[in-house]
Amino acid sequence: SVGADEHGRRRRPSGFTVSERVIDLTAQHDFLERVRLVINDHLAAHLNDARRRAFVCGEATDAVCDALIELTLRGGKRMRPALMIASYIACGGEVELGGHDGEQLPARTRALFDVACAWELLQTYALIHDDWMDDDDLRRGGPTIHCRMAGRYGDRHVGACVAILAGDLACALSHRILAHLDAPSDLVRDCTSIVTKIEEEVILGQILDVTSSPSEEVSIEQIYELKTTSYTVRGPVEIGARFADAPPAVVSCLRAYSAAVGLAFQLRDDLLALWGHTDMTGKRSLGDLHRRKTTAIVLETRKLASAGDRVRFDALLVSDALSPTQEDEFLQLIIRSGAQAAIASRIDALLTAAETMARSEPFPRENGALLT
Repeated sequence: SVGADEHGRRRRPSGFTVSERVIDLTAQHDFLERVRLVINDHLAAHLNDARRRAFVCGEATDAVCDALIELTLRGGKRMRPALMIASYIACGGEVELGGHDGEQLPARTRALFDVACAWELLQTYALIHDDWMDDDDLRRGGPTIHCRMAGRYGDRHVGACVAILAGDLACALSHRILAHLDAPSDLVRDCTSIVTKIEEEVILGQILDVTSSPSEEVSIEQIYELKTTSYTVRGPVEIGARFADAPPAVVSCLRAYSAAVGLAFQLRDDLLALWGHTDMTGKRSLGDLHRRKTTAIVLETRKLASAGDRVRFDALLVSDALSPTQEDEFLQLIIRSGAQAAIASRIDALLTAAETMARSEPFPRENGALLT
């Protein structure tokens, strides 16, 4: 049975054979760690400046800014900055990670790191709003902002209002960094254009996501392209390419790479939402199930399941509440349909395609290896 282990974590049901390659989308652990440390330092500097401005305005603004900072710096693999920097290197740019004070960095490197920080604050904005919309209480292993603020003020509505404003503040801080970017004006303009275009796409994708249902004819991959691929992969790699003045052939290859990796990332997230442990995801297990969220796994199960299993699966999807036994049954129906294996296989194929593109002719030398 699925059940839980001795630590209270959900066991993976028999048949859960997803490879580690599917769970861990990159082998570049050392590179990721160096990026994480560098970007965390730069983020802390930007956030400390923001906190000083918020502190002057009063206790409430200081508390909200503090919560925003704590969430931004709490965990986070900095995968998007890593993709941005990896893309820059893949396109022929040179950057040294670590060993420099921010003021001593080459101007272009410092500007690249600043845009990476702006992107992470865009991520914070999206997470805060997404958590409120999904009514999640856990993010990166700690309380979500709307729950934290509801506790502070003893009022769920006020907590929600303040959380929305905290997300808006993160977005404003992201734009502020871009506005003060120390870089040529055409580079600032192009980076701002990429960021705002992606921001618009994420919002459009989120609208489709929150209004869709399993019974509708919905293009789940269109939603994933708008709300995940755009700001998780495509935006960061386009920024990196722009910093390196990459030619059109390279940018075109990077966009195709982004489509593959971005979809793989979201499909992986769908799997982890059902089978991942909280200590791996930083979120509650089975959150997508309890929100009756339309995901690729849900749609694939409805397509592949037998007639009888589909009737039962649909009944569980609309149940008011699910017992632990029903949760386990839901997961077993997914496995029995072949949907879980099909999604895992799709992820593997997408990653293989992305690796091929990252090592292809448009990239100079072996620089594209960092994108794999």
